[in-house]
Amino acid sequence: MDLYLVLELVGEGSFGRVYKGRRRFTGQVVALKFMPKVGRSEKELRSLKREIEIMRGLQHPNIVQLFDSFETETEVVVVTEYAEGQLFQILEDDGKLPESQVQEIACQLVSALYYLHSHRILHRDMKPQNILLGKSGVVKLCDFGFARAMSVSTLVLTSIKGTPLYMSPELVEEKPYDHTADLWSLGCILYELHTGAPPFYTNSIFHLVQLIVRDQVKWPDTMSDSCTSFLKGLLTKDPQKRLSWPDLLHHPFVADGVPVLSDSTVFSPLTVTPSPDMLALKLQQVAAKTVPTSGQSRLLRKAREQTDSRARPAGSDDVKKKKDGASAAASPRAKPSSADVTSGPSVLNLKNQDCSRSKHRGQISRDYEQEFPSVEVGHDYCGDTARTVRSVSATKPRPSQDQACSSFEDVGGEEYWEKLVQQSDPNRPRESLDLSVVVPQIKSQIAAFRVQLTAGVVNETWQIQQPLKVLHNLLLTHDPDKSYQIGQELGLPHVLFELVHDAVENSTFIEQPGSVPTLGEMITVLIIYWEEHGDWTEEHRLEEFTKPFVTILGQTQLAPLAPLAGTVLSLFTQHVDVEIDLEILTSLLKKLLMDSYEPQVSLPPGFGLCDGVLSLLLHKLSEHESSSSSLDPDVFLDLWKRIGASLEKTTPDLCSAHGLYSFLSIALFVFTKDPYSCIPLFSDRESKCVFALGQLLRTAR
Repeated sequence: MDLYLVLELVGEGSFGRVYKGRRRFTGQVVALKFMPKVGRSEKELRSLKREIEIMRGLQHPNIVQLFDSFETETEVVVVTEYAEGQLFQILEDDGKLPESQVQEIACQLVSALYYLHSHRILHRDMKPQNILLGKSGVVKLCDFGFARAMSVSTLVLTSIKGTPLYMSPELVEEKPYDHTADLWSLGCILYELHTGAPPFYTNSIFHLVQLIVRDQVKWPDTMSDSCTSFLKGLLTKDPQKRLSWPDLLHHPFVADGVPVLSDSTVFSPLTVTPSPDMLALKLQQVAAKTVPTSGQSRLLRKAREQTDSRARPAGSDDVKKKKDGASAAASPRAKPSSADVTSGPSVLNLKNQDCSRSKHRGQISRDYEQEFPSVEVGHDYCGDTARTVRSVSATKPRPSQDQACSSFEDVGGEEYWEKLVQQSDPNRPRESLDLSVVVPQIKSQIAAFRVQLTAGVVNETWQIQQPLKVLHNLLLTHDPDKSYQIGQELGLPHVLFELVHDAVENSTFIEQPGSVPTLGEMITVLIIYWEEHGDWTEEHRLEEFTKPFVTILGQTQLAPLAPLAGTVLSLFTQHVDVEIDLEILTSLLKKLLMDSYEPQVSLPPGFGLCDGVLSLLLHKLSEHESSSSSLDPDVFLDLWKRIGASLEKTTPDLCSAHGLYSFLSIALFVFTKDPYSCIPLFSDRESKCVFALGQLLRTAR
């Protein structure tokens, strides 16, 4: 704070306080937004930091610029540029704008959205309240609280974010959506600037949703053909037919007026036409993330729950009778008739009447207060300027920007998959999962991650690790027939072999912090499936499939995966000769036997730490008998000691029964080849060989 001088308070709300300020020694006027940490959950603080990180990377003349951010013990402070005016206030005062001014604003907002979408960022809360006015009429898009930076593998979203008046049909219907939802909101804003009211407008959220989904926009005679054509394109209900990039830039209404600022280094920007493969993957994600509903969207269910809760105060029969006696038109729970929707007093006939914006604005605000008693109409701020919006009551730790913007997690989001991991956990009481929904979602995540690997950009490893954990649990908890059906639908095990191959060959992925546990989960699932269904191995690609696992054994970065890779290769030895150097196996076994060795990746149930390596060692010695002299006697001695110590435990972790079989077979092989060299093993008390044999005999009983 030593760098900034606070001048005056410009607004406050449940989110915190906003001050006009000045940077010391430069005279630069800034906005200082102070947001308290107290009362915010870890998730809310993470979201706030994510918003800051999104804004930090944005440099565009029509986007509010973030200058600085820092934390004190009690607050998060964000410093942004300061804007004097706000578009919303002009609408409040003047009702509507001339088309020439609407066109100027349209070009600037199109430029801002093009920039965001070219960086794969969705704003998700486009509305007049989030558009500020700088000097010389420059508009500034602000408030990135709901913004989402989409990874290359994420092609559609499902969480309900935004303000109902500006929500697209696919959003209010709870369907997967993409960047074109922002373009619908842009159409709503420009329509409102031109006419004085949003394209769909009614007193009730329930009516509003039906209008957005079913009704056609009413076009006023005062709107030019060019503007009408542009807005019709943006307000097309089908997102696949909606006016979008790159065609939007060339529409006559904005052509030659949009400064295009993009970054050619961004992979797969949302502003280019997707390739056929990307489009196919997108449709696949849409299908996977489309969840069957009971006929009513979560937006309406949330509204109805809050309305019903308010309508049933304890011990108030008079209130209940009054509610029951209300007319259908006045009741937010009543099913609207066509007359309610099309000819009610709150629906605007734009061809026949002018719109009194402030009157309707106040009315709809009051209606929102009635239907959402936990929400108030108050002042909220975006970095620098006060603006009238609905915000969560001060008792809530995080402001909700507008009507019914309840935070539902993405189907496919991190919390969604974490919940599925918990629900499918074999160690917990069994919860019924709809495999017809979950399995296609896993398939979609795998396909999307492969696209990411191919592109060389892997940002969030949880996007594949969590779905693989769910698959892991499903294979363990279902009977062989059901797990085989799951495998057939996903293309197991081949898709996992290809995934491991792509991951191991991708140096960018290997350098990611989460690469080892993610690869570990891939291999674990592969082992579980192979153990249950081993009848796929009669094919010519087996040697090709072994290569990434041999690579893992030789890479220092992937050393924690060696026990898993060794286990997979040991399964291959039953069908094909695995070429691997004996020195690598001996060195690996030596590391595994060290007292200081701590496994970083869990093995599948029933497998020991050294099972795979011992099996490979036995295979190597059996196939190449002349190599027996190369077996390090010190390692062999350590192996005897560790085997004996492990067998003393209630649950041996060094070797399973299969591992012990490999160990004894190796011992028999060595004794047979050179019995005299083995005499010291049994005569020296320090060798522990006799003790280990005793433990083995006792275990065998």
